[in-house]
Amino acid sequence: MRTFLITVTALVALTTVAAAETRNVNNFTGVSAADRIRVEVSVGERYNVDVSGSDADKVTTRVDDGTLIIRRTHRPLWGGTPPIDATVRVTAPRVDSLASSRGAELNATNINAQDMSLAAAMGGELRVSGTCTTLDAAVSMGGVIRAEGLECRDADIAASMGGDARVFASNHYDAAASMGGSVNVSGGGRSGDIATSMGGSVDGH
Repeated sequence: MRTFLITVTALVALTTVAAAETRNVNNFTGVSAADRIRVEVSVGERYNVDVSGSDADKVTTRVDDGTLIIRRTHRPLWGGTPPIDATVRVTAPRVDSLASSRGAELNATNINAQDMSLAAAMGGELRVSGTCTTLDAAVSMGGVIRAEGLECRDADIAASMGGDARVFASNHYDAAASMGGSVNVSGGGRSGDIATSMGGSVDGH
């Protein structure tokens, strides 16, 4: 029995390793993920994109106008998107744009950007840490941005339709929140143009 269990475990491990794929994509500074795919992004010397998990072959990766597009193949046209067992690990020399939608989870670390753009929508989630000079963040339709660990000098943030954004601005920020959108700004920056409507909220500290 013990020998049988060891054999099964070894077969599962081999299957997992076999499912790992390295994609031949480069020359991008942005990453856009969707369809409940998990993505991990970091800054490094070389481009590298690895896809692992039993559903790795169901993930497409392509570069369009400087952005790495990560999507699921044969996504259902109607109803919710089912879970997928796939994780995409991305390394690039420079990252200045991140987007997450349709339930994707994107985590980015070690970001060092001059101008940084973040966007989350339709249940997409972004978690970002590092530094930047100026931040442009937009969140809507239940999207979530957790970027308190991305220490930026200035920020312009918009949240709507239940979107939730938490960012850092040490000097100045403008913010707009509507239709249940929420903006929370840490870092002690002074507020500029602030607009709220239809249950939106902006909190700075």
